[in-house]
Amino acid sequence: MVNPLENLVWDGALVGDNSALAEETSGRYAECPFKGWRYVSKIPEISHHIRVCLHLDQVEKQEIWDTALQKLIDLPLAEDAKAWEEGQKWWAEFWNRSRLVINSGRGEDDTGWWIGRKETTCLGQYVWLYNRQQRL
Repeated sequence: MVNPLENLVWDGALVGDNSALAEETSGRYAECPFKGWRYVSKIPEISHHIRVCLHLDQVEKQEIWDTALQKLIDLPLAEDAKAWEEGQKWWAEFWNRSRLVINSGRGEDDTGWWIGRKETTCLGQYVWLYNRQQRL
C-alpha cells in the first residue's frame, strides 16, 4: 500500500533583517516536545521586515529538502513582491473556480444557499487544496 505521507517534510524558516538570536528554549506543550528561538533586533528600528519561507516536499534525503528551503531563504528581497503577486493571483483563481452553488440567485435568506457557502469556505476547500498536492 502506498503511503502518501512517507518522506513528506513540511517546515519553514522565519528570516528577519537586523535580528540576532537571543535565546533558545525547549519544553513540552500538549504532550508534544518543542524547541524555540527568541530573536532581538541588533539595533532599534521603526519597522522590521520578516520573511516567512515555507517548503513542502517528499524527499528521500533531508539534505535535498534543506537545500530547497535554503534557496527560498536566499531569494533576493526583490522577489518578495513578485511572489506576493503570484500568490494573490493563485488564490483569486482558486476561489473563482472552487465553490458550490446551491439555489443560485436566492441569496442569503435561503438555507440551501448558506449550506453551499459554508461548505465552500470550510473543510471541503481545505481537503481540495491539500489533495491538489496529492497528499491525501
